[in-house]
Amino acid sequence: MRRTSTGPILIGVALVILVAIFGYFAYQLNQQDKKLNSIQTSVVDDGDKIQSVVNFINTSISNAQSQTKK
Repeated sequence: MRRTSTGPILIGVALVILVAIFGYFAYQLNQQDKKLNSIQTSVVDDGDKIQSVVNFINTSISNAQSQTKK
């Protein structure tokens, strides 16, 4: 009767499972990075828009105040 060793087979299966888990983890990190980058871009764009509105309001107030002093 021939006896086969199951140790190398189990180690091979464990390594394949480990590589699959790391691959899935890397994939999920990549997806989260893409989402984070899009959120950062929209936050910067929204911040620029808000800043331009605030600057417009400040300029309008400054102009109104300077006209009333004359």
